[in-house]
Amino acid sequence: RVELPIAALARMEAFVNTFPASRGRSTAGVVDQESRSGGERWAGEVVVAHRPGLPFDARAAVVPAGATPADFRRAERGFVRTQLSVAGGGALVPGRTYAFGAVEHGDENEDRVLSTARAAFLGREARRVTKLLGRVDHGWSPTQVTTLRLAGSRTARAGLGSGIVAPEADITTIRAGALVALVHRSAWRAGRVGHETALQFGGFRWHFPPTRSDFSRPQVTILDRDSIPVGVVGSSNFVFDETERQLQLRDTWTVALGARHVVDAGLDVATAGFRLRAAGTNPNGAYEVVDAGDIPVRADGRYAFADIPATVRVRSYTIDAAPQQVNLRQTTAAAWIEDRWRPTASLTVRAGLRW
Repeated sequence: RVELPIAALARMEAFVNTFPASRGRSTAGVVDQESRSGGERWAGEVVVAHRPGLPFDARAAVVPAGATPADFRRAERGFVRTQLSVAGGGALVPGRTYAFGAVEHGDENEDRVLSTARAAFLGREARRVTKLLGRVDHGWSPTQVTTLRLAGSRTARAGLGSGIVAPEADITTIRAGALVALVHRSAWRAGRVGHETALQFGGFRWHFPPTRSDFSRPQVTILDRDSIPVGVVGSSNFVFDETERQLQLRDTWTVALGARHVVDAGLDVATAGFRLRAAGTNPNGAYEVVDAGDIPVRADGRYAFADIPATVRVRSYTIDAAPQQVNLRQTTAAAWIEDRWRPTASLTVRAGLRW
């Protein structure tokens, strides 16, 4: 739902085979990301990275059939990336309140090179990624600490044509998410008893809008005389727009029993509202038309919606008569208890139960 800037991470841990009962909500594994916090001294970093693409990239091994080699090579860029990351933090109140923040932005362009007999074009995908994180830690006393975290990210992958799909008919994939989390940690008995309460609100949107066009015109697939697709123009034929709002509450107790046993117990509740505004096809439908020599090809070797004559032979027309929509809520609750036992310095045994 949210991607963090690389400069905001203090530690990553992957539980790939087994993982604690406190994690749950997974059947395959868990990736744990720990964010950085500010220190007593103010410090920061700035990173600028640029990957120039050609001539450092290897060129495409095959020029797509039908493409002019000189024009294809001139348009080829390879993979180009420019990335900027800024991070820093320090003490707002020395010994008590600390702040840290990080922001990252990246621009990428990657060639889409296809070498099938009907894909005579060089396409491209443009990606824009923005990530940010802010964190404040406040110590009320040596045993009472509150942490506020805010994070957000947005990724847009814009298709600029690929193969027989013209740029005007391509789509963009947008993933945008944000969260705010408030955590309070307490400790007693010289740290042998700990308590943590966490409240988090998160939002997410997954959207597939057309890159250049809108849904005011249909998608058109152009077929040759052998009924083989040679061009896709007009607009996208894919509609999807989903949002989620989730509220999570988590309460955990940790108790050290002697020198060898540590017991964790807790519960969590997550309630989420899902709304699927649209899922289906272009509301104006999709045509299949036959090029009998009356649809011109432009200088770049592509077809265009504006060049299709009104007298073109239509082979088929389809429209989604029942677009899907969803508006519902789901609430899940869980409780767990786990004992971590270290009979020797080189062996740890976990025994846990989760409901």
